[in-house]
Amino acid sequence: MDQSLQLKIDFMKKRAVARRTLKETYKTGQETTSQLNAQDNSQAFNSELSMLELTRELSKLKNSSPGPDEVPNILIKNLSDKGLCYLLDLFNLILINQVFPTKWKEAIIVPILKPEKKSSDPESNRPIALTCNIGKLMEKVVARRLRWFLEYKNWISPKQYGFRQYRYTQDYLADFTTQICDSVAVNHAQITVALDIEKAYEMTWRFGLLRALDKRGIKGNMLAYTKNFLSDRKIQVRVDRVLPTLTPIEYEVPQGAVLSVILFLVSINDVIEVIPKPVKGRLFADDLSISCSGKNLTSTTVHVQQALNALRKWSEKSGYKFSRPKSEFIIFSRGNWKSNVTLSLGNEEIQQTKCIKLLGTLLDEKLTWKDHIQRLQADCYTRLNILKAICSTHWGADK
Repeated sequence: MDQSLQLKIDFMKKRAVARRTLKETYKTGQETTSQLNAQDNSQAFNSELSMLELTRELSKLKNSSPGPDEVPNILIKNLSDKGLCYLLDLFNLILINQVFPTKWKEAIIVPILKPEKKSSDPESNRPIALTCNIGKLMEKVVARRLRWFLEYKNWISPKQYGFRQYRYTQDYLADFTTQICDSVAVNHAQITVALDIEKAYEMTWRFGLLRALDKRGIKGNMLAYTKNFLSDRKIQVRVDRVLPTLTPIEYEVPQGAVLSVILFLVSINDVIEVIPKPVKGRLFADDLSISCSGKNLTSTTVHVQQALNALRKWSEKSGYKFSRPKSEFIIFSRGNWKSNVTLSLGNEEIQQTKCIKLLGTLLDEKLTWKDHIQRLQADCYTRLNILKAICSTHWGADK
């Protein structure tokens, strides 16, 4: 028998043995999903993952820090063809048999201090989650499928600009500033309210998220994978290289997980639908702004207040909470509108400002861009002074 043919037969036998072994291994101790098994698996997104999907996401891997399994991405990227086949078999066993490795549900949280924040305040730290890189790779493959299906069905609001393909910060700002210019051109005033959702990922209701996916036709293997992905999550916070015992998290969408982004977009998607016309809403992930323009400032204020009341009811129903201290509003206009505008969210008033910050851009009430340009100028001077300090004809990098 030809040697290459014999090697191929041996490989197929080993592959079959690996399938059976992995199947039995990952069945043990996993949460059963009998209710989801009865769901329809006829959709294309429930089929087995392909090598093309795996290699496409594999080519995008960066050399990030490993998670609890201590497997670096550089090791995964340098797997042989045979190793990739075994890895693909593992992913398909997890998807088709609707099981999930327990280790992939663990995360190491590394707190990183935010700029210009007090180190003594725990809220001043940004949590960076380190999860298993192999599990994260499968998340990327599954997330790409889920994202494609939701976009194909147009089930994500067109007013959501965050974490979507071919949608960027510039698109959000262009749409927003165009509305302001159109209003000012006809001598109308525009009221804009910027709302901040407190701890958006942590306040996401898992059952409501799964129900939203099921309502949109996500069933079978994909829904079971998502349910297993969300359930029984555990974290441990690393401080000074010390790892405490694992702590279970019961409600939130996992921080730092690739799949969490698209799941959060699904969870928050219906907020735009509750905003009554003529008020317009825009989302960039969890950053929400509402705007309304008109010649009569009093009636415009009434429309905006009605929208705020609808958003308050939505927050009570969905479990999300708006941060009133971080929420503010501004009136864009050409002239000086002599009117005291009062807006409230629940029982607390929203503060009015003359310059608002949206997605890192400062916008003043006349849309002159002066505040934003001055801030950029100050940042440039800071960097220029650093360059002057390290580059000179008498000292520094030139020497």
